[in-house]
Amino acid sequence: MAMENEFVCDSNQFDVIKGNILKYAVSTKFDDFIEDAIRWKVNLNRIDPSDNRTVLDYISFNIERHKGNALEGMFKHYYKLLREAGAKHKSEL
Repeated sequence: MAMENEFVCDSNQFDVIKGNILKYAVSTKFDDFIEDAIRWKVNLNRIDPSDNRTVLDYISFNIERHKGNALEGMFKHYYKLLREAGAKHKSEL
């Protein structure tokens, strides 16, 4: 995608500097955007230079980070949704 590097978010409410907009959508629970991105065939495997992770790596990190609390289930939901749509870990690319 030609404009892929432009689809980033740099918000003080987001923990990845110039992070992939999909990571931001996950962190803000923006389900509609995530579902649209999957439908639009947005690249789910972009590696952000700032954290060196794909969206799936970001979600996995947050599953571990929130193990045992309410957010763990939310991140597991997004992991399953994006994995089924073709998202991969950096190590799989």
